[in-house]
Amino acid sequence: MSDLDHGVAVDLGGWDRRYSVVLATAGRDSVAAAWVDTNGGGADIDIDQYERGAAGLRVAGVSFDCGAPGAFSTGFMGVAWGQSDPRTIC
Repeated sequence: MSDLDHGVAVDLGGWDRRYSVVLATAGRDSVAAAWVDTNGGGADIDIDQYERGAAGLRVAGVSFDCGAPGAFSTGFMGVAWGQSDPRTIC
């Protein structure tokens, strides 16, 4: 999904453009995700899932706080985050 850029992620996610920082976006077919530092200070990191439907691009109702190492999956994506030693499978 090539039209999910940082500005679109902030707007659809409802984040404040003055403070939020989009750290990364990725997408494929009709599903995309954005990793967002919601306050710009690193204290609140969220992952939002977006879907393209008949009405256009929208937040899919999946927004997950990533403040501590962890993982989650939806019907469309799986995500894991945190730190580990190089070449370690978590």
